[in-house]
Amino acid sequence: MIELQEQLAPLERLRSRFDDAGMLKTTMELMGLAGGAVRPPRINVPPTGREAIKQELQRLGVLGA
Repeated sequence: MIELQEQLAPLERLRSRFDDAGMLKTTMELMGLAGGAVRPPRINVPPTGREAIKQELQRLGVLGA
């Protein structure tokens, strides 16, 4: 269980930076699902954050390269 927590820790750090809704919608879009924009007062994940999320999902094997 600790091992899984350690693997997911970088993803959790990203989630804390970018808001739950933004992180979820970005992840959905990266997986080919309809995520869409977040509603105010939330803000969308910026392109640099989107790339960081993508890299982390690829590292975890959730997304292909």
